[in-house]
Order: sequence, then structure tokens, then C-alpha cells
Amino acid sequence: MMIKVVVFGFPSKISALQFEWEWQNPTRSRRMQDKIRNCSNIGNLYLLRAKIRVLYEMLSMPPWRRFPLRVNWNSSDHQEYVINCPTLPIHIDIQTAPIEQLDVYITKDQDSDDNESDDEIDSTNNNNNNSQ
Repeated sequence: MMIKVVVFGFPSKISALQFEWEWQNPTRSRRMQDKIRNCSNIGNLYLLRAKIRVLYEMLSMPPWRRFPLRVNWNSSDHQEYVINCPTLPIHIDIQTAPIEQLDVYITKDQDSDDNESDDEIDSTNNNNNNSQ
């Protein structure tokens, strides 16, 4: 299966994981259960068109609609999937690009594992400099 859409720009790993879980389990999510029941024409939640509709519904709801998210479609044929979807908030950027061209960066502040490995490298470099 080819990835069609990527959502990124979450303020933390936890919020990204919460979003992913709700998107994969909309009928089990308290936030999404009522929304799914009240939406017409969603269809089978396992089909791509329904998954995209759920995605757009989620991006239009709190807390997700407040985040500075970006939606990246991997091809320009995505218009067929967003028919009957709600309009996304104006600050959510929608783009079309291959996954390899996405400008997604992980900073030290976002990834504690990187902080630990950088600290180890720094201490090794300091020990080498002190011994010279």
C-alpha cells in the first residue's frame, strides 16, 4: 500500500501519537464517536475515502484545528478524496510533494534520545581535547 497523505507539524510526539490513534480508531475515540455518527456519507471506515474524510473532520475539530499542521499529498490526484470533506482551517498548509522532499526536521528539543547521544558525543570530544 502506498502512502497517500502525511500530516506533520505537531507540537509534540505525544500529540502526534494521540492524533494517529484517533485517526486509526475513530469509533473508539470519545472525541470522534459523535462526529462519525452525525456525518453522512462516510461509508466503510476501512476505505481510503472514509479515512480521508475522518482526517479532514479531525483537522477541523479542537484541539487539532489549533495546531500549525501541514498536510502533504504525495500526488496531485487527491481532489477525488476530499469531496464532501469539511474545509480545513486557513492556517493548515496543504501541499503536494513526494515524501522524500518533505522538509521535516527533528530538533534536539523535540527528541530526548538525540539529546542524550549528543551529550555523550560532547563529553567524548571534551575528553579528547583535554588529553591533547
